[in-house]
Amino acid sequence: MDAKSGAGRYVWILPLLALTLFYCRDSIFLGRIPMVLNGDEEAAFYSSLVFLHEWAGKGVFPLWEMMTKCGHPYGLFSVSIYDLFHLAALVVSADQAYAGVKVLNFFLTGWIFGLFLLKKGVSRFAAGLAGMLWAVVSSQGGNPEIGFFFFPLAFLAAEGYLLRQSRLTFIGLTVTLALFYLNANPQVFLYVSIFLFG
Repeated sequence: MDAKSGAGRYVWILPLLALTLFYCRDSIFLGRIPMVLNGDEEAAFYSSLVFLHEWAGKGVFPLWEMMTKCGHPYGLFSVSIYDLFHLAALVVSADQAYAGVKVLNFFLTGWIFGLFLLKKGVSRFAAGLAGMLWAVVSSQGGNPEIGFFFFPLAFLAAEGYLLRQSRLTFIGLTVTLALFYLNANPQVFLYVSIFLFG
């Protein structure tokens, strides 16, 4: 049975799902925030989520916050970037937004990377194992500047564009890169672009 047919098509995702539940168990079952206390993450980034959630609850959608790095106007710490963390903080509390996006990112990063490898002809076992490794490695350090699952999605979209070279796949690649840029530090985006297009 190949990777594109039958009931076993998505079996390789089950170990990744189990790893996600185990690795993120404190966030999922105990409601803890998966944060490394290292300075920027709690002092700047998380505080911008709290600020946005409080003001959005009052009907104000701020574009500037003087309490984070003296009004840091760009990058991940900006309250006006409206990345996945900030969009989630509009709907749920900052704690739930931060934990939920981190858990979702862990699973989707591994799944999309495994899917990319399946498209390249790698076996389901190898793709599942590589997806699990990618999920764990990309989540180390708790750095929110990783660009989420948009990094492996950019590779998947680039592969789709190279194979089909249609307007639809070009639009998909462009949207993926735009979302990656909005969810990553611009410096990280530059480094990844070198690998993606080099």
